[in-house]
Amino acid sequence: RTDTGFEPEPYLLVWAGDADRKQDDFLAVIGAEPGRHYGQVLKTYPVRSRGNEPGGLLEFERRDRHMFATGILSGRVFVFDLADPLEGRLLRTIEPATDRLFTAPMEVTTLPNGDAVVVCNDRRGYRGEPLELFAAPGPNTPRTSPLPKRSLSGELCTAWA
Repeated sequence: RTDTGFEPEPYLLVWAGDADRKQDDFLAVIGAEPGRHYGQVLKTYPVRSRGNEPGGLLEFERRDRHMFATGILSGRVFVFDLADPLEGRLLRTIEPATDRLFTAPMEVTTLPNGDAVVVCNDRRGYRGEPLELFAAPGPNTPRTSPLPKRSLSGELCTAWA
């Protein structure tokens, strides 16, 4: 425990891509506790695709320890199970549905009910205006909840302009 009262995190997560786009993009787990493994890449989780243009990574830890990462150019969202960061796995890749109105997923956040929300930019360019949201139901989301209207299979859930 530090003098600020916060427990230091043992790992740093880095969502990255190969500079020449010849190798798969990946989520890296790096040692963040001072000691023998500090600053070392301890584990990587390739996403079995390249050129996604890694973008957003969920900033805060979720209770279910799922991590969401976005691919700006591919329109994909990658969901990792990091209950144990050194024994994690890629749970699923959410491909952009053909009927989606927006692409370029940028940021991910978690709502108080546990839904993961991904904000997308429009197809006309990277103006940074959040225009589409789609969500994954969290562990406490009742079935009658209006979010999501459709599941996190990459389909449109709701649009805000």
